[in-house]
Amino acid sequence: MKRIIGLLLASIIVLAACSGGGNSKKVTVGVASNDTAAWEKVKELAKKDDIDLEIKHFSDYNVPNKALSDGDIDMNAFQHFAFLNEYKKAHKDAKIEAISTTVLAPLGIYSKKVKDIKDVKDGAQV
Repeated sequence: MKRIIGLLLASIIVLAACSGGGNSKKVTVGVASNDTAAWEKVKELAKKDDIDLEIKHFSDYNVPNKALSDGDIDMNAFQHFAFLNEYKKAHKDAKIEAISTTVLAPLGIYSKKVKDIKDVKDGAQV
């Protein structure tokens, strides 16, 4: 977790350095609603580097990339590379690039029929 928070903070610092301006820099990051704990820690650490980190939460995964393209946020951290690539295919005018990796939340597999993973046979469809 410390490594992940370090990577997130490094990304924020790089972006803030590119923004120029005065001593204190403001960076707005769009995140998925479930990323709160890690980003609050990054916000705390960024403050030590005179970076005012605003965290904007999104519950709809289709909105953060548009917000970034429109300039409503400075960066986002919520998606995997495949999602970003599909977004860029569908939105040719979007000028969004991955600059780093971030937290990867564990995802579950859910089924109404299967009660145990051992019950899934090779080649089965769930």
